[in-house]
Amino acid sequence: MKSEIKTTATAKYRQKSILEPQYGGTLRIANTYVPPPRMGVPGRINVGGPWMEPVVDKMLRVDKTGCLVPHLIESWEYNKDGLHLTLNARKGVKFHDGTDFNAEAVKWSLLKARETNGTLKLLSSVDVIDEFQVLLTLTAFDNHFLPTLAYSGGFVTSPTAYKTYGEEYCLVNPVGTGAYKFKKYEPDVKLTVERFNDFWMKGKPYFDTIEMLYAKDMQTAVDMLKSGKVDAAVNLNGASAAELKSAGYHITVLPWTMEGLLPDTLNPDSLLFDKRVRQAIEYAIDRPAIVQALGHGYWRPLTQLANERVCGYNPEIEGRPYNPAKAKQLLAEAGYPDGLKTKLIGGEGTELLKVFQMVQSYLAAVGIQAEIEIADPTLWKQYRATKPWHNAMLFRHFSSDPNFTWSLFDFHTAREYGQTSVLRNFDNLLNEMLAARDRETMVKTTRAVVKHIYDEAIVIPLMLDAGISAASTKLHGLGFFEDHAMQWTPWNVWKEK
Repeated sequence: MKSEIKTTATAKYRQKSILEPQYGGTLRIANTYVPPPRMGVPGRINVGGPWMEPVVDKMLRVDKTGCLVPHLIESWEYNKDGLHLTLNARKGVKFHDGTDFNAEAVKWSLLKARETNGTLKLLSSVDVIDEFQVLLTLTAFDNHFLPTLAYSGGFVTSPTAYKTYGEEYCLVNPVGTGAYKFKKYEPDVKLTVERFNDFWMKGKPYFDTIEMLYAKDMQTAVDMLKSGKVDAAVNLNGASAAELKSAGYHITVLPWTMEGLLPDTLNPDSLLFDKRVRQAIEYAIDRPAIVQALGHGYWRPLTQLANERVCGYNPEIEGRPYNPAKAKQLLAEAGYPDGLKTKLIGGEGTELLKVFQMVQSYLAAVGIQAEIEIADPTLWKQYRATKPWHNAMLFRHFSSDPNFTWSLFDFHTAREYGQTSVLRNFDNLLNEMLAARDRETMVKTTRAVVKHIYDEAIVIPLMLDAGISAASTKLHGLGFFEDHAMQWTPWNVWKEK
C-alpha cells in the first residue's frame, strides 16, 4: 500500500511538472514591503523590494550560488589590471517606448546611476565601442563593482524617455525593457503593469496584467491570500507563514537576513567603547530563546556575522553562548559593577519591538538598563547615514548574499554608511577583501574581516531571519525567495486555469 501511495504521488508530481504554461489573466500579489515612491530613474530605483522587477530589467542577475549571470548584459571581461571592464549588451531588446536597448543606453544608465550610487563612483569613464559594446574605465579595482550591476547600480531605463519627458515624470512613470509595461501606480495602494508584447524573451510573459498590492501589515496579507483577493503574498514573517502553511498554501523560504546590534564604538567616551562591555552584552542575550519564542521555526540563532551560505563564514568561531555570570564579570572588569545605561534603536522589522523587549529583559538581568527607540522612516534613514547614536546600539540587517562583500562593504569608512560606528583599525582588512581578484583570496580575506568583527564584538549577532512567500498551489514560476531575496521572475509566472 505504501508503495502504491508513493507511486501515485510521484505520478501526480510528474504530471504537474510537465504542464504547459497557460496565457492570460491577472496575477495579484500582496507585498508587505513598503513600495518605492520613486521608481523610474537609474540610481534612484529602490533595490530592496520587488516592485520594479516586472518593468525595469537589470544588467545582471544572481543565481542561487551567488554567481553573476547574464541578463541585459550578455557577457563581460576585465583586462589584466582590473581597471578596464568590457560589457557586451544583449541584441534585439526594446524599451517600452519602442526605442532600442544598446550600448548608448548602457552608458547613459551607468552615468545616471553614478550620480547617487557610491560604488559606481569608481567609474572614471564609459566609452561606446560599437552598437552593443561599452568599455568601462575604473579608478581602482573593487570586486564589489560588478555585482552592483545586479543590484541598484544595474537598472536600465530608456534614455529617450528621460530626455523627452524629464526626470520628475520618469521617476513615477518608468520606461524599462521588462516583461511588463508600467500602467498605473496608486501610492501606498497598488502598482499595475500590463504585458509587453515585444519582450525579448520570446513567448513570455504569460499573464496579461500584474497587480502588486501593498499590505500594510502581515495579517492583511494573510487575509488577502486566504480570501482569494490575491494569488500570492510576499515578504511574510514566520507567524504568517505558519498560518498559511497549515491552510495548504505553498511556502517558499530563503534564509537571508542576518540581524544584530551595532554598538557605538566610534566615540572613545562611549560606554560601549570598551570591548569587554560589548562582549558582556553578547553573553547576556539568550539568542536561542529569542529564536524559539518569535521565529516560528523560520529563524536561527547566530554566533557570528556570517552563516554557512556566505563566503565569509568562519567555522573556527565558537561564539559567545548565553552566560549571565560571564556578562556580569566582564562588566565589573570594565568598571561597571553596577551596570550601565544604553539605548536600542531600530526602524525596520515586523517583530522588532518584541525582539527589543526580550533583549531589554536579558540586559536588565545583568544590570544594563536599555531604553527602546523605534524610529520613523525619516529618522531611521538619518541614523543609518549621518545621525550618531552615542552610547546606543543600532539594530541592523545584513544580507546573506553569497557574495558577502555586499554586506561587509557597508563598514568601509568611505562608503555609504560613513557614520557607522566601527573600529577604524580594520580598514586595511576591508581593503584587502575588496581587492581580492580570485575566489580563494576573497574567502580568505572575508573570513579575516568576519573574525575581526567577532573578536572586537563590533556587531552583536542575534539571528538569521528568512525571506518568505506564500502562494496558491496553482501558481507556477513565481520565483520569490528561490534564488535571491531581491529578485523574482515575473516573466516565468503563470497560473493553472
